[in-house]
Amino acid sequence: MENFNGICALVSGGASEIGSEVIRALAERGASVLAVDSTEERIAAAIAGLGLADPDAILTSELDGADLFSWYDLGNLVGSYFHTLHLFVHVAEPSPPESARKLNVDAVRSAQSTSSESFLTAIRMLEKYLIAAAEESGVGACAVAVTQTSPASGDVPNSLTHAMSAALADALTREYSDEAKNIRIHAVRPADGDAARAAAAVIELMDRQRG
Repeated sequence: MENFNGICALVSGGASEIGSEVIRALAERGASVLAVDSTEERIAAAIAGLGLADPDAILTSELDGADLFSWYDLGNLVGSYFHTLHLFVHVAEPSPPESARKLNVDAVRSAQSTSSESFLTAIRMLEKYLIAAAEESGVGACAVAVTQTSPASGDVPNSLTHAMSAALADALTREYSDEAKNIRIHAVRPADGDAARAAAAVIELMDRQRG
């Protein structure tokens, strides 16, 4: 198993099934992890259920993803804990329930647009720590947006939400991939919302990043 000792990672949406699996995969490889979700109780319960050898090693905090100041505070927290950030994983909010998708695809677009705004805001607030990690390692930092899907969700809304995530990733890549910043941006859509596959994809991207 790849050794991630010295890797500092932030996972937002950490109480979700996908977020929890990403946390598990990173922690088992020795990464230092800060996990956040809407409340401390949610994220603490999710981590307690992972069966990690040392769950107390996972740092936690709450985050209101729609609030600019909440992301600002989180950026300061990352700075106080880590000083540098090698990996940021943003687990997007899941699509609305099936009934809402069938009746109103605009609801899907609106929900994913809000999540995309959160990812964009997060990159802005975390930029200096990602750049610092890239400068330190020489191989660049990595930011990943994960689109949550489910087997029953239907293909059109999922394709729509992932397309929006991928478009945002492409736009951010053009902004952050130059040598001065060296931050790699990725969009991941695990098949059928498979949390294990999502976590494996994140680990693979980080492995590739490190060469």
